[in-house]
Amino acid sequence: MLFRKMLPCLILVAIGLITMPSSLQAQCSAVADPGFETLALGSFPAVVAPTFSAGFWGAENGAVVTSGACTGVVPHTGNRMLQMGPSGNNTETWQAVPVVPYTVSTLAVSGWFNSCNGITPRGIVIVRTFNSDSGWPNWTSLNQISLVLDNTASTWEQISLECVEVPVDTKWILIDVNFRTETLEDQTGYVDDVVLVCGCEPVLNESKSWGALKALFH
Repeated sequence: MLFRKMLPCLILVAIGLITMPSSLQAQCSAVADPGFETLALGSFPAVVAPTFSAGFWGAENGAVVTSGACTGVVPHTGNRMLQMGPSGNNTETWQAVPVVPYTVSTLAVSGWFNSCNGITPRGIVIVRTFNSDSGWPNWTSLNQISLVLDNTASTWEQISLECVEVPVDTKWILIDVNFRTETLEDQTGYVDDVVLVCGCEPVLNESKSWGALKALFH
């Protein structure tokens, strides 16, 4: 009888445990100049060597522009956007973001991508984590997601790396937005409004949630 009376309360507690954020009071810096409005671009070596440097974007072959080389491309928001030209296998732009260790175990990153009329390039978001100030290239985790864009310069498409787990001893997050060079067909790609969220909540599917709940009563 007592157990039956307590069951509703136990269920509420269990639900709270399941939905509780995995990183409480997560401490990481925001992305500097997420819309490419204010800062000059640096280089990739300046971002990672000899130690990580925060507060700016480093591009392999990029420029901050108000209008694109491709007809019809305008910034997603604001007055400027990142334009990226072909470079090696992938043309990449990077930013290092400092983290207070043992405060972040999950994160999510998203950005808006666009390109020229008539081509369907592959845009990519990659996130690497490091546990030291001079960690490159020895990352502790790597997560990525890609999307083949439509062939219309007037539309932007969001590429989102949904909430993923990262090592709790993370000191640096390295965000990499890039295009697969061969898919650009010698033209240019564009990125705008890159957002980092630390301490997100992974979405549990129904079976996992119910399994966690039932485990409390065995």
